[in-house]
Amino acid sequence: MPDQIFKCRDCGNPFEFAAEEQEAFARRGFFHPPSRCLSCRETRAASRPQNPSQGNFSNGNVRREEPTMHPAVCATCGKATEVPFLPRGDRPVYCRECHAKQRPRTASGSSRRDW
Repeated sequence: MPDQIFKCRDCGNPFEFAAEEQEAFARRGFFHPPSRCLSCRETRAASRPQNPSQGNFSNGNVRREEPTMHPAVCATCGKATEVPFLPRGDRPVYCRECHAKQRPRTASGSSRRDW
């Protein structure tokens, strides 16, 4: 793999993407070359939030804010429930149990569809 020269998307300066870096990117599963020079990458990384509650993924323990819950009435059983979105009234809202009954199950028991 030959070295490649790219233009930084932030500062506009050309930077080299060495063959060794390309191999390291490929080993880590990165399919696209960097779009910023090393200096701009470091600046961008330093500007990211360092507080875990703000989305710092470096320690693997990400604390996210709980969603705002909104009161609703289940369209199937009539039970009062809370949902993480604001019901608009033009579509049915289900409680957890009725929602689970609405979802099709696959042979493995998962409700995920294979597209």
